[in-house]
Amino acid sequence: MRKRTKWRVYKNGDNPLKQEFNKRAKELLNTYRCHFAFEKLDLKGKNGRSKKFRRDYKNLPYGYLACRLETLARLEGFQVVKVSPVGTSQTCPVCSFRSKGNRNGDVFKCKNCGFKYHADIVAATNIALRAGLRYGSQPVVAQAVAEEWRRLG
Repeated sequence: MRKRTKWRVYKNGDNPLKQEFNKRAKELLNTYRCHFAFEKLDLKGKNGRSKKFRRDYKNLPYGYLACRLETLARLEGFQVVKVSPVGTSQTCPVCSFRSKGNRNGDVFKCKNCGFKYHADIVAATNIALRAGLRYGSQPVVAQAVAEEWRRLG
């Protein structure tokens, strides 16, 4: 199969990968029944990328899953919040102290309060906390997260 034909098959939705993403998006929504938060990955005007590339971004794996989940969530009445990922892996979700020294590879250790956890989980938690900030529920969420991590920690 030629490259162009493969791309057309993928773009039209006959691709097993897209089918798997559709299935996963439905599973996520049906399992958690909640609002979702994603990193806001803005490709507009970045590194001279073309309009066609930005338009086809939704066909990339992360972009496709995010778009599909957003569509399904909105149909069910849930919100999908996109937040800036800047500093999420360097900011402590417990005390809000931000430093590049907090992260060393996969390990996050706060220089201020000593909180230690996996850096990717810390970043995901901070994205969820920022989404909560935007909708006014952050203090309750942050307090629950901090208490749980202190209990585990």
